[in-house]
Amino acid sequence: MKGKKGAETTIGTIVTIILAVIVLVFVIAGFSMGWSNLMGKISTFFGGGGDSIDTAIFNCNTKCTVTQQAYSYCCDKINVKGLDGSDLKKSVETTCQELKTTVGRIDCADNFCDGIICQ
Repeated sequence: MKGKKGAETTIGTIVTIILAVIVLVFVIAGFSMGWSNLMGKISTFFGGGGDSIDTAIFNCNTKCTVTQQAYSYCCDKINVKGLDGSDLKKSVETTCQELKTTVGRIDCADNFCDGIICQ
């Protein structure tokens, strides 16, 4: 194969092209779906994307003590890892009120969400 200069593609060139394509796909996805949404999907894929049960309980107790966050306590969905007990990486979507009935370690009155309409 003498005399064919530049006809061989090195492994380094192939790796560089593959990395460039991956970066290009990442940038296009980031601009098309929004960077925070993309990072949330990536962290969920790698086992993140949710609070531990203790962190969620602390945040819910904080929302319960601040009157201005009553709607957030009653209606906003939070992701909690390990809530079903079987998989610590699996994230379950719930509200603080639902978490209180499941776990029971939230210091909020049972009728705290009475009169609050979630939309």
